[in-house]
Amino acid sequence: MPTAHQAFDEMLREGIRPRLQALGFGGSGSTFTWPAPSAIAHLGFQKSQLSNDGAVKFTVNVTIADRSKWEMLRQARPHLPEEPLPNTRYAKEIWQRRIDRLTPGERHQWWWVEADGDWMGVANEVVEAITAYVVPVLRKRTTTSS
Repeated sequence: MPTAHQAFDEMLREGIRPRLQALGFGGSGSTFTWPAPSAIAHLGFQKSQLSNDGAVKFTVNVTIADRSKWEMLRQARPHLPEEPLPNTRYAKEIWQRRIDRLTPGERHQWWWVEADGDWMGVANEVVEAITAYVVPVLRKRTTTSS
């Protein structure tokens, strides 16, 4: 029987990635990139430390960095990666939010994938939330630059 981690990976690969690509995202694994010429915009799936082989608890993080601001930060802090990672917190100059901060009422939002569960319903919920709450923010903040 597959583990919850394997079910989570399958959900990302087969249930979420194709639908995010249809929305305009690129990327692989658990990090997706929104196309923006003057900004670096990433969506990241973060597993909770409470996850185990039986169940994976996860959420979605969004990071948007103006390219010139990010380069200035990297010059001051050479240890920073070439692009900001969506599940790592940076300086206040980098706009970062967990998906729940983008929903009405800022409802705490974590999802569960179980080893023996059907992940398609979870994938549907996640993509619906990204479409409704994340994509409009990405469009607005990367068009006007963060």
